[in-house]
Amino acid sequence: MPEPLPTPLIEIFLISAFMGSVTYLVSIATLAYALKRKHFFKWTYFLITAVITLFLGNLCALWVWLRWSFSFDILYGSLFLPGIVPYTLLPALGYWLIAVYAFKSEK
Repeated sequence: MPEPLPTPLIEIFLISAFMGSVTYLVSIATLAYALKRKHFFKWTYFLITAVITLFLGNLCALWVWLRWSFSFDILYGSLFLPGIVPYTLLPALGYWLIAVYAFKSEK
């Protein structure tokens, strides 16, 4: 029986992005709602924050996933449990940075 080949890192990154897509979409929709509610919404800030959140959140989720030592599965329905914390904290950090720095300099 042949030995299985190791999975390339790009495939692991894509699997993590696919599994965390629902969690990511919920967090980005919440960020857009919060920015529109406070009248801080600008497409450039939003898109930059969304892309940074995608990459940093995926890396953090991969780090948690690799060290997952619990006996239950990493998916709870359509929520990717290792991605909940990064995809919650990073948009909140992006919201704070946009609200404090980007719009403070315009006034």
